[in-house]
Amino acid sequence: KLWEAVKAFSEKAEISTINVKTQYDFLNEKCLEVKNGYLQVPFFDTQLAAYLLNPLKSDYDAEAIATEYLNMSIPGEKEFFGKKTFGEMAAEQKEALGDFCVKQAYVALKATPVLKSALQEKGMESLMKDIEMPLSYVLYDMEKEGISLKVKELKEYGERLKNRIDVLETEIFTLCGENFNINSLPIR
Repeated sequence: KLWEAVKAFSEKAEISTINVKTQYDFLNEKCLEVKNGYLQVPFFDTQLAAYLLNPLKSDYDAEAIATEYLNMSIPGEKEFFGKKTFGEMAAEQKEALGDFCVKQAYVALKATPVLKSALQEKGMESLMKDIEMPLSYVLYDMEKEGISLKVKELKEYGERLKNRIDVLETEIFTLCGENFNINSLPIR
């Protein structure tokens, strides 16, 4: 019955969340379907949207989203949980956990229109809906099932890339007439 309710609700309204990939174990395939060749993920992931808008940041949690897009401050996970797990908090401090969850939900709800507007301004709505959201499930599935790697070939490829970068850096320094930290230059 819960799945039917979630699915019925998601057909009438979009559900906003933070980091949907961590919630797929709970959601499973019961809330997902394929239409026109696309996996339909009836959610809007505020964390993923924030990443698309600024992929150079280091943090996209509710605290960072609240600060950047809502001009508000909320306590972060470390302040709520300390070293405890979600399960330990649920068993020991239900009220504090409830407060944490409400704040997370509030940020997801309020940040969604702001993030959608920013995505629209940058022409990234289709990227978010048609590629990134379905891809989040593919990545979840890969992490869950695992993938095999050819470690030796991967290391060799990494070495070839490093060597090529070294050659390009030398060429840049020669053209500029001096050495400098290429990684510190602003991206234009």
